[in-house]
Amino acid sequence: MAKIAAKIGKYTVVSQIAKGGMSAVYKGKHPTLNRFIILKKLTLRGRSSIAERFKREARLMMDFKNDYIAQVYDHFKEGASYYIVEEYVDGIALDALIKRERYLPSDLALLIFRDCCRALKYAHDKSVVHRDIKPGNILISRDGEVKLVDFGIATGEEDDEAALTREGMTLGTPSYMSPEQIENTKNVDKRADIYSMGVMLYEMVTGKTPFPGSFTPETIALIQKGKYKPVRKANPKVSSTVSRIIKKAMQSKSRKRYQDLEEVFNILNRSLKKKDRSAGRREIRSYINKEQLKDIKKKRKPRLKSVLFAALLLLFVLTAGSAFIYYRGYYYEFFHSEEYGALVVSAKVNKEFKEPGESSIRAVLYQERDNANTRLDDMVFTFGENREKETEQYFFLESQKVYLKTDQYRIKVSLDNKLLWETFFLDPRKLQKGSVATFEARIVEVAIDEIPPLPLTVQYKVLNQADGRDITAGTDFYVLVGSKWTRWNRRLAGSLTTGKIYKFKFESRGYYPREYHLIIKQYQSVLDFQVTLIPHPGSLRVSSNHEGIKILLDNSQFYLSGGENPSYKKLAASLKGTQEIVLSPGEYLLTAEVTPSITRETKVRVESGQKVEVDLDFNRDSKTLNLKVGE
Repeated sequence: MAKIAAKIGKYTVVSQIAKGGMSAVYKGKHPTLNRFIILKKLTLRGRSSIAERFKREARLMMDFKNDYIAQVYDHFKEGASYYIVEEYVDGIALDALIKRERYLPSDLALLIFRDCCRALKYAHDKSVVHRDIKPGNILISRDGEVKLVDFGIATGEEDDEAALTREGMTLGTPSYMSPEQIENTKNVDKRADIYSMGVMLYEMVTGKTPFPGSFTPETIALIQKGKYKPVRKANPKVSSTVSRIIKKAMQSKSRKRYQDLEEVFNILNRSLKKKDRSAGRREIRSYINKEQLKDIKKKRKPRLKSVLFAALLLLFVLTAGSAFIYYRGYYYEFFHSEEYGALVVSAKVNKEFKEPGESSIRAVLYQERDNANTRLDDMVFTFGENREKETEQYFFLESQKVYLKTDQYRIKVSLDNKLLWETFFLDPRKLQKGSVATFEARIVEVAIDEIPPLPLTVQYKVLNQADGRDITAGTDFYVLVGSKWTRWNRRLAGSLTTGKIYKFKFESRGYYPREYHLIIKQYQSVLDFQVTLIPHPGSLRVSSNHEGIKILLDNSQFYLSGGENPSYKKLAASLKGTQEIVLSPGEYLLTAEVTPSITRETKVRVESGQKVEVDLDFNRDSKTLNLKVGE
């Protein structure tokens, strides 16, 4: 077995994750960011088309900036091998999750599916078709983040696809391919991806693909005719929403499918309206990590002899049964119904003003006796969403049911910006059960039905994005009033209130302006801007009299281009004539190299709007390289 290198490029190799016929995947560590990364190495050699696809994948993904697509940080060649450096996702692939669980509940499947749609919609809007959507290319982190990976056979609008995919060629994974992709991969559009998404959703909720994995004439015929077992026959528990999405996404004729993922989003948002992005992520995270406790328990091996085990088991049954009766409240309901009452704290919130994940609630209980209030610190209320009570207009947050001795109490409930003080006498359960209002428990309810507008405080800090310098003092701040941009002033600062939509703009000489279009909710009374402005670029114009000179910036072939839309670019492998490099203002180390023994380097200062001329003169007779910097 070949020895794994300790270092690849500037990255330390931690371990090898996988190796196949075309590539090897390593877990590595970034030298300065102190985070794990993935190193993907192209191992198949001798076919230029494979190497070109590998490089194209890097180019495509380096341009992507989306929370639902694994980020690519770097692409380089070392020796005869090409490498891609991308984000490390600590979690589980979707195919492994399906195998672990057998199939996923409809609600969870839709949450993961929605995040996959967000990733794919972003790619489609950039005219990129993935062409290999399947569970193995979906990663889910332990934090509940969903990431789309592997654009190895993707095609973009600007790519020379003809050079890589011939007419009639089939690329992809057969079980997930649309009829038109099987027939001719070269000419497919985003609707082929939408079909594959339908297949993937089918597998998520049933545990199996609608078509066999074998690439046989029989399987191809089934795919072309759209003949597969209806999803609700494969799993009767599947929701009608999931069934409708699969049916339309998997239409054999592309014109009958969803034409754009925006249509799918509208369905998902209606179905998952109770779960925003953060709530969805929490639910996915909880499901992904639920096996951890089971794994710990499985690792515990019994060390007791059978007789002792039987004795402990009997003791456990007796004590656990008692604990169950106690914690479920049956102890008070059956044995102390004349001495204890039940209490629940409930919050009712209008969805127009808040989402469940946005509300903060806290309750503190006091016992009243002899004109004095005693705070009951050992009584801690924990709150969760009660979905059974939820209506189109309101959501409800409720505490656990607590049992207290019959007495006089006072409670303080803080719900966002509302404070409730309520005094009450807690009746015993025997009396509570005699009333419909208190049959389950005495309910203390606080409601937010309307939030009046509040004064809006605006504060801001502006930094130079290139070097992090604070440029707040030299920045003009504007608010759109009517149709006119108005400079920030004391009178304007005192007139803004919450519950409105505002447009703000930051401008500074030598920088590109930045605008914000914000909806300020009623309860959001402080708006804090942390703004970065991109400076106008300068340029470095490098001229050479020798074709074989290689140049580096800050010891790297890659550099961050200047301008309004900065991106990482690669310097020419060998300088021919003149190259102009657009850069953000700052100081750079420029290195010129003819051979490892013939190099020159110098620091150059690039200013906004200025061009720095650099001449490289190589004397072939004396084997010397001269580097001259001028304005």
